[in-house]
Amino acid sequence: MIILEREVMMKSQIVLLLIITIILLAASIALANINFNSRVKSANVRAVMQDMSLVASLALSYYNTPSIIGGGGKVWNLENFYDYSGYPLASNVRRIQTDNGQIEIIESNNNELKIIGFYSELGMSIEKSILAKLTLTISENIDKAYVVLN
Repeated sequence: MIILEREVMMKSQIVLLLIITIILLAASIALANINFNSRVKSANVRAVMQDMSLVASLALSYYNTPSIIGGGGKVWNLENFYDYSGYPLASNVRRIQTDNGQIEIIESNNNELKIIGFYSELGMSIEKSILAKLTLTISENIDKAYVVLN
């Protein structure tokens, strides 16, 4: 009788140990999945920011390149810049299409451009975008100011 009670007790302990192991395994898998998803998002954001930096550099290059060889000649023209950049445009909107998302350039006064990056992992909405400001100045000493705003 005592032997049967010990066997039942050992079996219940083994079942309890298995249940605890399964719970711990499920929790570790869930944590790993959450961690992986956040890293994917941040990697995509960094990739779009690099694309935006490249587009900002191309914008400065276009602005400073003489118009006789295809540049802007110290004048900004968005349509000519799209051709100069070599990037394809997104089909439905006037945005540069990259492997990581889309980049929109908005002109404002005083040779200021706003560069908005849309990363593809979270959709292409303005709420999930990265905003940067590029100021093209005519001064000979300072020819760029590029600031990521968010």
